Amino acid sequence: MKVYRAKHPRRVKEALVAWLVKNPEYERERSARRYENDPVYRARIRAATKKFNLEHPEYHRFAVKLRRARLLGVECTLTEAQEREVFEECAGLCAYCLEPATSLDHVVPVSKGGGHTKENVVPCCSTCNPSKGAKPLLVWMATRRAA
Repeated sequence: MKVYRAKHPRRVKEALVAWLVKNPEYERERSARRYENDPVYRARIRAATKKFNLEHPEYHRFAVKLRRARLLGVECTLTEAQEREVFEECAGLCAYCLEPATSLDHVVPVSKGGGHTKENVVPCCSTCNPSKGAKPLLVWMATRRAA
């Protein structure tokens, strides 16, 4: 087998990829078992994940939002392309104060049952987003005007 693999690496790789495509659940379970039982493997995966998240913060932010919405059981259809469209539609400005936007805000907060959808997000600046928090839009606007 070692000799065959050495002589035909491309065939071996193609066969492996084909098998993985047919058996994704098995591979996922095998990897989870290995992660659970092998501290060296676990450390390697964690290091690779940390490195990827540092190199791709926009992807990491998107994945965190998506995971949170799924855990809360709300509709979750926003894609990265739609996220960019939302920013472009508002010319990269905050929907509330027209300052440069740095993040997306859920009009109806996810914690209150609002979906992670294109219809429920607007670009928001680093001042308005934490200020609004999980408050409904009208409540936040009323308290903001009063202050």
